Amino acid sequence: MNLRHISYFTRVNHIKMKGIYFFMIFIVLTACTAGPSKSPMSSDVFIDSTSLIPEDTLSHNLEKEETRCMYNPGKYSLQLDKGSIVLLIHAQSDTTCRFVFDTGKGTPHFAKLAGDLVVDQQGRATYSENNCKALDFHFTEAGISVKEFKCAQFHSEQIAFDGFYRTEQPKKDDPQMLLNQLQREEIEFDFYASFTEPFWTFYFIDDQVLINQMDENPKIYKLNHEFDPSKATQKLLFSGSDQKWEIVIEKGEGSDGMSEIIYPYHVIANGDHYGGGGTVFAKEQ
Repeated sequence: MNLRHISYFTRVNHIKMKGIYFFMIFIVLTACTAGPSKSPMSSDVFIDSTSLIPEDTLSHNLEKEETRCMYNPGKYSLQLDKGSIVLLIHAQSDTTCRFVFDTGKGTPHFAKLAGDLVVDQQGRATYSENNCKALDFHFTEAGISVKEFKCAQFHSEQIAFDGFYRTEQPKKDDPQMLLNQLQREEIEFDFYASFTEPFWTFYFIDDQVLINQMDENPKIYKLNHEFDPSKATQKLLFSGSDQKWEIVIEKGEGSDGMSEIIYPYHVIANGDHYGGGGTVFAKEQ
């Protein structure tokens, strides 16, 4: 091989080395500007920012889910042949409540029972006594299903608390229905007053008053303002097409003129009828 050929191959190899050198520089620069590559199997998965849920929306949804009440507080009732049982549910938190079975509603030989419940997301809870499952509760939109287990002896008679306890909304436009619910203590009132002849009973509920008079149909009137339990003395006015009423309510011992019951309020109707009243039904001692 002569010197011409050696010079030729030397120039070719020199050109090849330059090409490889510049190609490597290109690869390095490309990798630096593009960032680290992501393998499909890598745990550091790339997420398209357009598919992310806004943080405020996510936190709002989580907060809404965590604070959703698993039960409905209020008053429920179960009608039995021997009377009725009232079940009261008092809220303590979003998942805990206190229950009270009040059987003093004309049902003989029943006693009150109370306890605390932790309600799960399906609206179910269990009450245990002395390491024995006593009651199962299932809260639904229509009411509360209660199952009693015989290991629990809550009352003197073997009449179980089993049944479906329903809640009824007050029928404020139906005087007779409203009166029935009040007398069965299925709904609450703000104040009531009882009188001897002509045997009136007044039930004050929000901005309405229901009057029940012996041998007459009950009537509903609109109040000028609601009963205020913080006042020592107050006057409530209402009227209809048949009569005007002025009810003066004073804190202090009152009487209905018929029974031995001592009421916590003294009530005067239309200036010349005297009765007694309270925020809950009074009973003889």
